[in-house]
Amino acid sequence: MSPLALLLLGCGIGDRLRPCDEGSRMVRGACVPLQDADVDVDVDCDLEVEDVYPGLGATDHDYRDPVEWTLSRPDDSAQAWIEDVPGFSFLGAEPHQVVFVPDEPLDPLTTYDAALAFCGGQQEARFSFTTSSLGTPTAASPVGTLYSLDPSAGEIIVPPGMGPVMEALLDGFVLIEVLSVGEDQVELRLAATPDGSTQDLCAPTWTVTADYDDPHVSFGPADQDLRYGDVSMTLGDFGFEGDFSADGATLGGVSAWGLVDTRPLNGGQGAADVCELMAGFGVACEPCPSDGGEFCLGVRIRGMEAVAISGVLTPVEGDCHEDCQDAGGACAPPGCACGSAGRPAGSLLVALLALAGLRRRR
Repeated sequence: MSPLALLLLGCGIGDRLRPCDEGSRMVRGACVPLQDADVDVDVDCDLEVEDVYPGLGATDHDYRDPVEWTLSRPDDSAQAWIEDVPGFSFLGAEPHQVVFVPDEPLDPLTTYDAALAFCGGQQEARFSFTTSSLGTPTAASPVGTLYSLDPSAGEIIVPPGMGPVMEALLDGFVLIEVLSVGEDQVELRLAATPDGSTQDLCAPTWTVTADYDDPHVSFGPADQDLRYGDVSMTLGDFGFEGDFSADGATLGGVSAWGLVDTRPLNGGQGAADVCELMAGFGVACEPCPSDGGEFCLGVRIRGMEAVAISGVLTPVEGDCHEDCQDAGGACAPPGCACGSAGRPAGSLLVALLALAGLRRRR
């Protein structure tokens, strides 16, 4: 079962939206606090900029992505901005990270100057970057196109710093077929795949109606109930977004996020194991939307790209296609690919961690 498939394939049922509280704002699936621009803090100026996103001189920045600065240590006074671009600055998921989010998407194929003031405004750093062609309106309808999404090209944002751990455990793909495109909605069919091109008929397909603003596709955030094989779980605040390229050859800039209830794992006894594992890396489980129990793991990933391939998906309702049933009507396990060489579904603990199934790019 694809790592991302458990995250992306859980978008067919349920639609309870969860808005942010007053004083915070939704940014790529997370409620972040608004930060006062005038912060008077006495700080030691022994600070350095260790990393920036996108990289210095990058020419492929997603027009909807934020700009991020990583300092050598936390600085509550730090403020980030892009010249001549309205937006807001806040401290990121990691305390030494400063993020700037534009109020509106940036323009495609445009160069911008990013800046950061830190050490109480005593120091400033700058760099330039250029956006990619994503965001350019499509030249032709993508209806009928089948895309293969390779999660390994993405980047883990949440849990912070967990990329190396998950990289050793997970890989996988998901197939996305465009069924129809309207003025403001797009209908997609999603399916699991063991190899990036062959549909796993031993697992159901999911049909998704997402918002569409050519070329941008977005869904959620919403709570979703998901069943895959013998596993039932809830994805809280689930969402995803991406953009069709102008020629329809790719669905790029794909981000996905959600809160996973770990309690259904390992026969209903997996929550403690998973949360203890995460705690060992400094990552705490969060309250679940369903009942407030602190058994949910937040996952957020970005920078994935789906590439157009030939073929169409076979709709699979129920638990599996009839070709995956034995004489008694029982389904073969998901991942078996009906006797082909597809890899098995694996343990449920790995299935949870597979929600972030991609390698962190550093």
